[in-house]
Amino acid sequence: MAMSARRTLFIERYLTHFQPLKAAEEAGVKPNKAPEFVVKTLDSEEVQNFIAEKIISAELNLDKDYVLTYLDRINRMCLGEIPVRTETNEDGVEQDIFEFRPAVSLRAVELVGKHLAMFTEKVMIEDKTNEKFIDKLMGEMPVTDLRELAYN
Repeated sequence: MAMSARRTLFIERYLTHFQPLKAAEEAGVKPNKAPEFVVKTLDSEEVQNFIAEKIISAELNLDKDYVLTYLDRINRMCLGEIPVRTETNEDGVEQDIFEFRPAVSLRAVELVGKHLAMFTEKVMIEDKTNEKFIDKLMGEMPVTDLRELAYN
């Protein structure tokens, strides 16, 4: 089944900035219907497969700089430094909405740290000073003596 022109435009806009409500409005969805449209569209298996194909096919030109910039943006949004979205109040005045989500911010920072290899999960220590001594010891000692060393 072919996707509607509105869904296709929504996906194209969504993949340029990853802001679903903004993408829905850019695709011609009325602001009051945008949240429902976004949830319904992004829950569709057909749309999820299409987005996955786009991402995998490198049509998005995702590179390290883009990913790091995106993670920085997520971090700043979750710390409340930049608005998550804009809403219109009862008086018709647009108002920026900020959210504080420390767990998501921490995860974004963690991913950046992993990318930059700032955390060591496994340490490999190589000591070659005693290598010759151990080789000599292994060659001279009978197997029974080695077993005694291992179990004592």
